[in-house]
Amino acid sequence: MKYLIGLAGCLLLIISGVLPIATINNVPVTIFPVFENFNIADSIWVWNDISAFSVTFGIVALLAIYFVLKGIKLAIIISGAIILVVSFFMLISVWMSSFKVEKFQGMEFSYGYSWLILIAGAALILFYGIKKKKSA
Repeated sequence: MKYLIGLAGCLLLIISGVLPIATINNVPVTIFPVFENFNIADSIWVWNDISAFSVTFGIVALLAIYFVLKGIKLAIIISGAIILVVSFFMLISVWMSSFKVEKFQGMEFSYGYSWLILIAGAALILFYGIKKKKSA
């Protein structure tokens, strides 16, 4: 029960990985390739652009669960910080795809709300790591 905040942050990270971070012509762009969205609209979005970041995101999110359960304070803080850095690079990649959409007539681009969930999850992990009193 004492690590509920940290686990809630980890759960939010996993959920944000499957929710759309953006849409291009009503096709969702997600961190994990759960939809048929590897290549959208004439290579405007190619999932390979963030594949290394999404693998890092998934591994660090799973490691964060382990660190929260074990109570390793420094590792919890580091994993939350890594998630924020990886999220920044994914946001830049999605932002650059929005510029590609502007060149074409009739294409729509919009950001999703899972960025908020992702940032909230990383913030909860960092908050839990900072507030944790005992280091294992």
